[in-house]
Amino acid sequence: MKKKQVLLMMNARKFLSVIVQYAAQHNWRLTLMNDGIAPRGWKGDGAIVSFSRSESQMRFISRFAQTSTPVVGLSYARPDIEIPRAIVDYSQNARIAAEHLYSKGYRHFVFCTSERIKSAEISYKVFVEHLRMLGVADDIPWIVRAETIRKGREDDWDENMRAFKSIVKLPKPLGIWCMSDSVAVNVLDCAIANGISVPAEVGVLGTNDNIIVCENQDITISSINPNFRNLAVTACEMLDKMMESGEKENAFTYIPALGVSERESTAGAYEKSPLLKDILRFMSDNISSSITVEEIAVKFSVSVSKLHRLFRDEMNTTPLAELRSLRFNKAKSLLRTTDFTLDFIANATGFLHPPHLVNAFRSSVGLTPAEWRRLWK
Repeated sequence: MKKKQVLLMMNARKFLSVIVQYAAQHNWRLTLMNDGIAPRGWKGDGAIVSFSRSESQMRFISRFAQTSTPVVGLSYARPDIEIPRAIVDYSQNARIAAEHLYSKGYRHFVFCTSERIKSAEISYKVFVEHLRMLGVADDIPWIVRAETIRKGREDDWDENMRAFKSIVKLPKPLGIWCMSDSVAVNVLDCAIANGISVPAEVGVLGTNDNIIVCENQDITISSINPNFRNLAVTACEMLDKMMESGEKENAFTYIPALGVSERESTAGAYEKSPLLKDILRFMSDNISSSITVEEIAVKFSVSVSKLHRLFRDEMNTTPLAELRSLRFNKAKSLLRTTDFTLDFIANATGFLHPPHLVNAFRSSVGLTPAEWRRLWK
C-alpha cells in the first residue's frame, strides 16, 4: 500500500513523538520542516502545521489552505487562515487556573504572559469571569513581559525577571497564573529575589507542565497539563479523515486539559504552624501505610477535634482530605513516571487494593489509572 505523504511544519517536540508514532501505525511518510523555510513545490496528501513568526511559512500555509490538499493546524494563531484545528481549550485552562488558585487560599490575582496574543486575550477574559463567579471583586492585572522589557534586552535573564517586579506591591496572598512555564520561572525568580514567600504569600501556576522546567527549580512549579498527546492524536485523526474522504473541513476541536500537576509553588496561602508542618511531613513520609486520622492525633498528642481545627484554620481542609490528596498525587506521579504495576502503586500509596485506587481515579478524573497512564505514554 502506498504511504500517504504528510508534511509537518513545526518545531514543537511535545507533538512530534506522538505524530511519528501515529504515522508508523497508519502508513504515513513524514516530511518535517522546522527551520522556518517553507518548502517550494511540495506535493503530498496532507499537512499538520503549527504557526510560527516566519512570514514565508505563513504565506505557504495561507496558500495551502486554498488548495484541495487537507491541512490541520495546532494553534489558535492566525484565525483568519481558514483551516481545521486541534487546539488547547484555553477557556477551560482559565477556569482550572482560577479554581485551583482560589482553592489554595489566594484571594488576589494576576495574569502573566510573554506577549499579548489572541489566545491570551481569551484566557484572561475567562480567568477574570470565573474569579468573579467565585466572589473576587478586585481588579485583576495582566502583566505582559514583552511590554515591560527594555528594547534590546529581550534575551537578558535579569531583565525578564524584572519584567514582573510589579507583583511586589500587589496585595497578598496573591495567586499568579502564567500562560507558560517559562513565564512562571521568571515570576518565581522575581518573587524570591524580592523576599516574597512562595507559596505562603504568592502562589505561582504555570501552563504546559514541562517537567524539566517545573521540577528543576528551588521551589517546584505547579502547572496545568494541557494534554498535548491527545491534541496531537486528534490532529492526526482529523487529517486522516480528510485524506480518506477527500472532503475539507474548517472546524475547531478544543482539547480539554488533564488538570493541574500540583507542586510546591501553589501549596497554599497559609503560614503553617510548626505542629502542622510536622504533621504534614509525617503524612508524606507514611503515605504507603494505612494511617488514620485517629492515629495521627495520637502520634502528636492532640485530640481528633483539635487536629480538625488545625487543618480547618490553617489549610481550609480536613486531615482526611489532605491525606487522600497526598496519596492521589503520589499515585499520579508513579503512574506518569514509572512502569510499576497497579498492585505496587496501590500498596505504595496507601490505597492497599487496586479497586480502591481505580475508584479514586474514576471519581476524581473520570478515568481508570490505566487510561490516565496511557495519556502520558
